[in-house]
Amino acid sequence: MKLLWQAVVGAFLVHVLYWMTAFLIGYVKTVMYQPNIEALFGNEQVLQAEVHSATRFPRYGTD
Repeated sequence: MKLLWQAVVGAFLVHVLYWMTAFLIGYVKTVMYQPNIEALFGNEQVLQAEVHSATRFPRYGTD
């Protein structure tokens, strides 16, 4: 029974370490992020020049 508790506690610690590491990396990336707004607005290819409209299902009985 002691071995089972050691395995449960060990698995819990590995999970906590994994999630805390992922959280810490995401937090650091969020805090350190500095968008380059001038470069984003300087790119004219971001906006589309055309609008397409389509339906997913054919309309029956409209003939």
